[in-house]
Amino acid sequence: MVRIFEKSGEEWARGEDAAGAVMHFAADERINGRTFCIVPRSMDPRGYYDLGDDDFREGEEVTKWQERCVRLMGHVQREMVMGVRKERL
Repeated sequence: MVRIFEKSGEEWARGEDAAGAVMHFAADERINGRTFCIVPRSMDPRGYYDLGDDDFREGEEVTKWQERCVRLMGHVQREMVMGVRKERL
């Protein structure tokens, strides 16, 4: 799976940034019902940011990121199916 992500040519978020976001949620009592996005550090130096809501508007950077992720997941699913088929041969 990591190989597929690396071959995609996209920049990916770091696991430690996801953990940092979780620690932020747990420590800040003012955060309730908010959406955070784990992103590459080129998008935010912390590796995550507060989206403020769940509705992404056309043309926003987060919308473009979401569309790239959806395309990549389709590729990952195809690769996994092909890998299963090769194993059965």
